[in-house]
Amino acid sequence: MCKLKFMRLSIFCVAMLLAAMTESCSSTVPPLLRSVTAAGGWYGGCTRNAQDPAGPLALSPELDSRLRKLFPPGSSSDQLKSLLIKDGFVLGSPCAADPSISTASYEQKKYILEQLQANVYWKADSQNRIVWTEGFVDFDGL
Repeated sequence: MCKLKFMRLSIFCVAMLLAAMTESCSSTVPPLLRSVTAAGGWYGGCTRNAQDPAGPLALSPELDSRLRKLFPPGSSSDQLKSLLIKDGFVLGSPCAADPSISTASYEQKKYILEQLQANVYWKADSQNRIVWTEGFVDFDGL
């Protein structure tokens, strides 16, 4: 009797795990973030403080390239904001040291233990045109 209950509980747990994995597999990442990779370095597009370590930015090669192709310097920052919102990004506060730098973040949990995080930074001029864009990706999990 005890073995049967344990077996039923085990089967139930496996079924729940598979259901959770299937659900997260079916949720898609937006085109901007498909097949992106992360890189090491300084994560963030706000101006660094003097005490922050020097070194390269942790730009995602794929995301950064897509942003530069879709929104080259001189393009409308409103169009970038619209695409990011459509893709599930949340607009953040401008950078404290330079309010002309805007931010947006995206977060998606996958497979219960893995999480994709992406951040986009862009600088706009006084006419709301893009000066530059930067894209960062981070994967957290076991």
